[in-house]
Amino acid sequence: MRRPFPLVIAAAALLLAAVPARGADDPLRRGIDPVSTKLSPSLDAVLTTDGGRTSPEKSFRMDLALDYASGLMSLKIGDQKVDDLLQHRFDLHLLGAYAFTDWAEAAIDVPFTPYQKSNFGALAAQTGFVDREPSSWGLGDVRVHGKFRLLREDLHYVTVAALAEVRIPTGADESFLGERSVLVYPRLIVERTFLARLRVGLDLGYRYRALPGRYLNLYVGDELAFAVAGAVDLPVVFSRKWSVGAEVLLSTPARAPFGGTSGDALKTPLEILVGLKVQLWKNLWAQVGGGTGYFGESGFGREAFRLFATVGYTRIWRDKDGDGIPDEEDRCPDQPEDKDGYQDDDGCPDPDNDGDGIPDHQDQCPDVAGPAKFHGCPDTDGDGIPDPQDRCPKDAGPKEYDGCPDSDGDEVPDIDDKCPDKPGPAIDEGCPKPKPWVVYEGGKLILKDAVHFDSGRASIKPASLIILDELAAQLKQHPEIKRLRIDGHTDNQGPAVMNLELSQKRAEAVVEYLVTKGIEAARLSAKGFGLERPIATNSTPLGRAKNRRVECSILE
Repeated sequence: MRRPFPLVIAAAALLLAAVPARGADDPLRRGIDPVSTKLSPSLDAVLTTDGGRTSPEKSFRMDLALDYASGLMSLKIGDQKVDDLLQHRFDLHLLGAYAFTDWAEAAIDVPFTPYQKSNFGALAAQTGFVDREPSSWGLGDVRVHGKFRLLREDLHYVTVAALAEVRIPTGADESFLGERSVLVYPRLIVERTFLARLRVGLDLGYRYRALPGRYLNLYVGDELAFAVAGAVDLPVVFSRKWSVGAEVLLSTPARAPFGGTSGDALKTPLEILVGLKVQLWKNLWAQVGGGTGYFGESGFGREAFRLFATVGYTRIWRDKDGDGIPDEEDRCPDQPEDKDGYQDDDGCPDPDNDGDGIPDHQDQCPDVAGPAKFHGCPDTDGDGIPDPQDRCPKDAGPKEYDGCPDSDGDEVPDIDDKCPDKPGPAIDEGCPKPKPWVVYEGGKLILKDAVHFDSGRASIKPASLIILDELAAQLKQHPEIKRLRIDGHTDNQGPAVMNLELSQKRAEAVVEYLVTKGIEAARLSAKGFGLERPIATNSTPLGRAKNRRVECSILE
């Protein structure tokens, strides 16, 4: 009789090609896993059925499950059951699932059997046949799921999903812990929700085995699998969510459907399971349940008693406003977070981070409160210069020094002044130099210090008169200097015309003072150059101080 082949067999053949045959198909070959229905690792599973729904993208689940079953392989003499060959079994499962999109997810089940109790002595006692006992522990077959939602209930009345399961033969098949080869299990799931609380689904599948399982008269080959499942959400109690699930599971040999309900080799097991799922805390969930098999005595696929429990973490990613913060953690689930570096974890937009009444998009200092006249920036030292523009935000200073003080009055701000307590020329970074203040060398008169004037004026500061006195003395000592021009220079602060006029007046003030010291006016002239001839950068107070200078040019 030809067995039916589903469409996925072509893909499964590629997997099977990599799996070597494990020996002849003899009646003692084993390769039978008597717990044929496993707890589902899917995100929207009921118990063992996966459910038709899929979860939002980035949702995931990690569970640890303990599954106990008794009466797994029966020993019959004729039509009379005399004992169980496999009496008890405990299985541990590490279950995980992840939603890659809103319509597709992948899941995995890594099983391990820490203990199973066999009773092959009953076989020897009843038949005289002695066979080796299976191992009492070992790894089971790893299962991999891929689920794809095809139809959505809100658009098509029912939810329909296609699922492909592959069981990899990693278990010890001679100990009834796994299959002899890869098992491919495609299925179709149809589901509908009623009264917003009750979901009911139908699961139709086909279990394809490249190599059948055999032991004595039991033959396990390809199977048709059916499941009817339902789950109902219970009212919230103690701020916790609860739900009850139930399943009726049926499988039958594909070569002779429903032909093996009694003592023959082909079994049609039926199983009923119920379970209770409860939210322990936020994303932490637990589930307990159990069931039993029907149609005849306990045995393959219809255990005498089954009990299971799971505990794990399930994160369903719901993000209505699309800001990357899940709704369960989002204080403003309908408003996207503005992601500006300020309280970006609460999910709420913060249009005015510092609460100064100036919206962040207009606030030059959005994280620190400040008045509107400074565009939302503070002025900590109260010098009228907002902190971002103030080189000394904690010490008041004039605007021409970028908000820094000049303690010694040498026109070099303290932040750049290496000698802030002693006046000195800008050319020497504010440190005083010993006399002479004026030298005549190489045919040039060089001032060793700057001539300081009152801010914005042409009046000479008293501290600079000693320099001009020394300049007058040099002119008297060197009568060969017949014509000397006093050059005035400024920085670039203020209009160019005003700077040119100020530099001219300051040069003239120096000439006038030298005349009072006995220097003939005919030997002297004054020329203001304004900001045209800088000797340093005008971007810093120190550079501007160097540019505010008086120079001597010998003309004859």
